[in-house]
Amino acid sequence: GCATSQEENVFSEQEYDQIKAADTVASVLSFMGSGMIILCYICFSDLRKFAFKLVFYLSMSDLMASISGFIQPVNKNGDLDCGLCLTQAWILSIFE
Repeated sequence: GCATSQEENVFSEQEYDQIKAADTVASVLSFMGSGMIILCYICFSDLRKFAFKLVFYLSMSDLMASISGFIQPVNKNGDLDCGLCLTQAWILSIFE
C-alpha cells in the first residue's frame, strides 16, 4: 500500500502549482525533443546506423519517462492518490 503522512503540508497551494507547472513544462519539452529525434530516425534512412539506433532507443525510453511528468499524484490539499503514485513510480522505474 501507499504510505501516507499526517504531517502538515510542506508547500503552500501556490508552491504546489508552481512545482506542477515546472514539472509539466519540463515533461512537455522532453516529450517534444524525444519525439523529434524519433521522427527524424524514422524519416531519414541515412540515420539508421548503429550509433543512431542507440540514440533512437534512448529517446524511446525518455519519451516514455516524460509521460510520468504528466501524472500528478498529489492534489492541492496534499492528498496522495495511491494509484497514480504507484503508476508514476512504475513508469519511472522502468524507463529512467
